[in-house]
Amino acid sequence: MENLNKNNQNTDLFDSILRKVDIVDIIGHYLNLEKKGRNYTALCPFHDDKQLGNFFVSQEKQVFKCFACNKSGNAIAFVKEKERCSWIEAAKKVCEIANIVEPGLENFKETKKDPKVEKTLQILKDISLFYSLSLFQSDEGKDALNYLHNRGLNDDIIRHFGIGYALKDGSKVIEFLTKEKNYSLKEIDETGIIDLKNNVIKDKNYGRIAFFIKNSNNEVCGFSCRIFGDKKSDAKYVNTSSTIVFNKSNILYNYFDAISESAKVGYVYLLEGFMDVIACYRANIKSAVGLMGTSLTKNHLKMLKDLKCEVRLCLDLDKPGQNAMYKAFPLLESYSIPYRVVNNDVDFNYKDSDEIIDHLGNEKLISYLSNVTDKLNWLVNYFKKNLDLNILENKEKMINFFVTILKNNADQILVDSYIKELEKVTNVSYNVIKDMIDKAKLDTSINVDNFEIEDKEYIDEFESSKNEIKRTKLRESKIIKSERLLLSYMLKNEEAISIFKEKINSFYTPIFSELYEIVSQYINEKNDFAFSKDKLENIVNSSSCDKKEDLKIEISKIFTLKNYDSYSKDIVEELIENIKFERNLINIKKSNQELLKNKNGDSDEYLLSLLSSSKNKMAEKTAYERGKYGKNSKKIG
Repeated sequence: MENLNKNNQNTDLFDSILRKVDIVDIIGHYLNLEKKGRNYTALCPFHDDKQLGNFFVSQEKQVFKCFACNKSGNAIAFVKEKERCSWIEAAKKVCEIANIVEPGLENFKETKKDPKVEKTLQILKDISLFYSLSLFQSDEGKDALNYLHNRGLNDDIIRHFGIGYALKDGSKVIEFLTKEKNYSLKEIDETGIIDLKNNVIKDKNYGRIAFFIKNSNNEVCGFSCRIFGDKKSDAKYVNTSSTIVFNKSNILYNYFDAISESAKVGYVYLLEGFMDVIACYRANIKSAVGLMGTSLTKNHLKMLKDLKCEVRLCLDLDKPGQNAMYKAFPLLESYSIPYRVVNNDVDFNYKDSDEIIDHLGNEKLISYLSNVTDKLNWLVNYFKKNLDLNILENKEKMINFFVTILKNNADQILVDSYIKELEKVTNVSYNVIKDMIDKAKLDTSINVDNFEIEDKEYIDEFESSKNEIKRTKLRESKIIKSERLLLSYMLKNEEAISIFKEKINSFYTPIFSELYEIVSQYINEKNDFAFSKDKLENIVNSSSCDKKEDLKIEISKIFTLKNYDSYSKDIVEELIENIKFERNLINIKKSNQELLKNKNGDSDEYLLSLLSSSKNKMAEKTAYERGKYGKNSKKIG
């Protein structure tokens, strides 16, 4: 059944309505239906349909489907699409047509959208229209269209998912929005597309293929824009940063379409990105959603639970993807979401659905996705792939992990089969493993159910969030790195403290500021400049600070740093200049954002002049800083 209320508060109410009505009567109110076998057919009202045979209504299943434009759903979904109204308005209309009364419906008050949100969504819709026309109708868009065709995406797929092209002249879409649609720059900035290039406000997506990201109401709320051709030096994707309508933690790619598709097939594939979802669609697997490159959040889990179907977990086959799969198990279980996993025991080296279909074809992708298994089977393969089981310690780690799971399982046939599998994989005898499980049943202190293969290649100590890291966060990470290193020099050399006081005398990162205050107070009282890790931890313990544990964590990080060089004045000065440089970039960006948000009636021309002036100052400072302090920047940065 179509999921009518994304908050899952009124599902029973809508279910009650659907049980009382006949979809043939509801759609027959709008269309001339003709009986064809067990179904009814008509011209589809949602596209330029010229002949019967595309649009069907099933009285038995109480759903409609157009095989040309892919619109589908139940009676309320049809009315919502036909009337272009909200779910609650569509439900009321269905009751009116069927001449029924649903008391709970009359008391339901629909939440009104913020006018600012409505305006932003409308602008995004206009931007997506501009991108679509640029792809299909401009000379410049031909190369982008050819690229998509070469990637296996035909025009129907492109239109179905919403893919366009952002012109190289990034001012064109801004002109279209300001002059033809009469939006202000402040309003346009709420969409997240504005950037400043060469003293002109431009579309930051310029020259890229634009994939439209839609919310659960099928409204465009953001973009993910990809380079193509020979632009190897550019970032592969430019993504919409968080806005009032776009936050990756609230979005599953293709969720709107998956609502009806998952109801038909009884499952939904959970994949990593939008290209994986599109790859599934190319293989005629339409019940799939994508995480958009983020970790699984509470909002995602609520959305998956609302689908009321089995989730088939299929994140990437590389180490980060497999670790994310492992982390997803307890999350899905905590929400009582039924799930199985796509088997990770494969005979190829491609990491995701997009690569599989491009290199191995549709049938191989279908075969891979159809090979679903349970959590325990997947975990056996996870261990086999990531641990050297010739090492006794690793064998113990694997067996203890499964002992913790199997000791509470009442299915003796299943337990027996896993003991045999563990025996085969580890060469530890059946009886030894069985004894370990029996002992574990009596010893509740054994608990080894939290295991993850460490993937050092992907560890980043400066990553502050598992969600999308915006540019400002990346700059702050650089500052953290530089400030931590600077502080390590200051704790070992009195001259470094003097240079710090002379040139900057403050830290951007709050935890370093607090530690520096404690250190300064100690130096003033004791006139002692020599610090070891233990000594500094004792000083922190004796202070009045209320974040002692956080400070001690930082102290450990500082004293485990490997300094790039032995102490030198030049290195310390360059570290300070790097910190000042990154702080200025952040401050100017924040100032520009404030200008856009608080223009208070100023003309767009005046606003643009302010932004340009700010950008020019930053460009001058960049050239100066990079020229003066660039010698060791690679070493430090």
